[in-house]
Amino acid sequence: MGSSHSKQTKALGLKDKMSGPRIWLPLDVLFGKAYASLSITAKALLIDLAAQIRSRYGEITNNGDLTTALRVLSKRGWRSDKTIRKAAKELEGALLIVKTRQGHLPNKANLYAVTWLALNESPKFDFTKIGFPYKGYLKFES
Repeated sequence: MGSSHSKQTKALGLKDKMSGPRIWLPLDVLFGKAYASLSITAKALLIDLAAQIRSRYGEITNNGDLTTALRVLSKRGWRSDKTIRKAAKELEGALLIVKTRQGHLPNKANLYAVTWLALNESPKFDFTKIGFPYKGYLKFES
């Protein structure tokens, strides 16, 4: 049985192996009450925010620097600032994301962190790790 499996794996070759960036989204988020409570739009925004997470040598480097700017999200099919803001508020209410910087006109976007990862502190954020609701979504009550 094991021999047959290894032959199949070898037959697939390297081209069929997964490579490149991925979205890391834990199952306790996807199967949790907070995620289940979300609208489809908020779920889509969560996926698009998670797609912005970057790592170097296995360590997350930019949690807290995730943007909801329309100029960035329009490349992902988003067309309305109002829809994005509504979905972001919903995600904040479910304790899945936290606003790390309040944006303002003309060109400073809101920034967010997902709460299933530790915050990567930066001087451009409005707060530090103290008070960051790490895994806050687990405390969500509908």
